Amino acid sequence: MSSSQIVNFVSAISNAAKSPNYSFFWPRAKTILEVLKILKKEGYITHFQVCKKKEKDFFEIFLKRSGSFVRTNQFKIISKPSLEKRFSKKDVWKFSTHMGMFILSTPFGILSDREAKLLGTGGEVLLYVC
Repeated sequence: MSSSQIVNFVSAISNAAKSPNYSFFWPRAKTILEVLKILKKEGYITHFQVCKKKEKDFFEIFLKRSGSFVRTNQFKIISKPSLEKRFSKKDVWKFSTHMGMFILSTPFGILSDREAKLLGTGGEVLLYVC
């Protein structure tokens, strides 16, 4: 799994939140699909759909709006291509907060910190959303 793919995706979400558009397009990838499912489930985006543009598959991602403003969430990249940060099972319990959410790459797939707690696993920390 490519950490740089996550880094680019997070910067695209941040840029899209600053624009007047309600949605943006991102090339389809399995890793991004799993992250999008978690963001939707936790309420950070309204929804997403798969669409075709010029014979290629893309996700159209719809951001949450409150009035005329996008609900601004801060995404912090934890693992970078040059440095991977891993959480043990104990670290997941220790650093999990009610204010935000960690997204982890675990042996069970890409999970939120809440799901990792239920499964009793740790893994590589991809990003933190607050």
